[in-house]
Amino acid sequence: MASLGVSLGNQQLVVLTLAIPTATIATMLAVQNHLAPDEYVATQMLSTVIAPLTMGFLMWGLQLV
Repeated sequence: MASLGVSLGNQQLVVLTLAIPTATIATMLAVQNHLAPDEYVATQMLSTVIAPLTMGFLMWGLQLV
């Protein structure tokens, strides 16, 4: 996106927008494949806790480009 001249603010919005659906997709796949709720709930909780750190790191990294 940087090579196409997309502004930093728009790049950060793309990071956030693309990160949101991953939580629902993983849960839908787990239910569809009949996984035990304990397994996918624990994974969902961990990813929710880590998400602000990883998204923040990606947005910070975009400022360096």
